[in-house]
Amino acid sequence: MTSRRRFSTKESDKIDVNSLTQILSSYIYSQLNIFDTPPIATYNLEKKQVLLSPFYRHELFPVEGTCAELMQSAYRTIRDKHPSYHVYRCSGHDSEYFFENEAKHSFLIVSRDNILEGKDDTQDKKDIEKIICKDAFVVDPSFKRIKHISQSGYKIKRISDENCVFHYSNDRLIEKNEGVPLAIDSKKRMLALIPYFGEDFSFQIGVKPPFGICQFYDVTNPFFQNSFAEKDKTLLEKLKRIDEISAIKTNETLKTEETVKI
Repeated sequence: MTSRRRFSTKESDKIDVNSLTQILSSYIYSQLNIFDTPPIATYNLEKKQVLLSPFYRHELFPVEGTCAELMQSAYRTIRDKHPSYHVYRCSGHDSEYFFENEAKHSFLIVSRDNILEGKDDTQDKKDIEKIICKDAFVVDPSFKRIKHISQSGYKIKRISDENCVFHYSNDRLIEKNEGVPLAIDSKKRMLALIPYFGEDFSFQIGVKPPFGICQFYDVTNPFFQNSFAEKDKTLLEKLKRIDEISAIKTNETLKTEETVKI
């Protein structure tokens, strides 16, 4: 005989999805602001590393930014508006853009109950398997998604509660075979900044459709430019400023310094 999992049915025990949807509606997943004041790119050809400095803003309540910045903003906002909710910061993968074994994505889990059962932080697979069976929601401010955790398709690699302190850097280190997501266009393609380590270092733009494979283009490529919808022409003009990122070669191993405490 199998037991059926029962969820809370009292109105007071439910998560207010409409309120969360309203909170997420203001967020814009974009890092195109780096072209307004381009960072310095220090690169190591041998190790295939690039350090963008500065890159992050770490404002308290940004409405536009990277997945990590929007996660932190939504984390604070939801806790302020719904103090009875348990809000958890997560890293992992979604099913459309951030595939497993590729770049990690930042999002939230929201629940009425303490689903970590007294732990502040866990990466343990058994703990995460238990969490997936809980009555909780994935809340993703980057893609404006709110889905029951068991039906979301998200993979959790790490989950942390409010007692876990995070340290961040203002810089962004790009390792070999990595890129930096910049925006989602009207065709729902993810656009990313991709280092190219040829004889001469340069940046390309990666274009990744939902569930698809990333293709790399020089920003001057006519096929690339013609692939943009008319409503995305302003976005394209921003991407054309990629050459304004100053590049400095180094032989030193690059690393970030975590100076921002959240």
